[in-house]
Amino acid sequence: MKSKDKFVKKCEMYNLYHLDENSLQSSVAPTNLNVGILTTEHLDDIADTWEQSSTEQVDSTKEYINVLINTFPNVCLCNSIEKVVAYGLGTDCGTIGYLHVNANYRGRGCTKALISMLSAKYIEAGITPSVKIQPENILSISVHEQIGYQSSGIVVYDMEF
Repeated sequence: MKSKDKFVKKCEMYNLYHLDENSLQSSVAPTNLNVGILTTEHLDDIADTWEQSSTEQVDSTKEYINVLINTFPNVCLCNSIEKVVAYGLGTDCGTIGYLHVNANYRGRGCTKALISMLSAKYIEAGITPSVKIQPENILSISVHEQIGYQSSGIVVYDMEF
């Protein structure tokens, strides 16, 4: 969505999806990958894959990632040499905020496993997991619905001024 307001730099629309704890469809990691938890040792690797920032923002990006890692649930998938090949980071209010799967590992069920495991962590903490998805992102909607997410009927807007 483009804004005509000259004071708004960016305005994006998202549909909010939520997961009822009884609707969670568990999904496991591919057999050749190990499940782990992100730590500050992974900051550089995550920052290298972080699409939300530019090179000028690397330090603030690492600070933000560090806060996410140390504050909210997260999950990662590692290969046989313990390199992170996929990760999911939670944010406030039970929101699954960031997912990344290395291009060489896409199409193997990593995304579904990450969403399922991260959602389970929120449920275990007594928090209803949710996610914001742009309406045109049909693939993301499909994967989340396979895990049990349902549209809440709520539309949210992220605006940058």
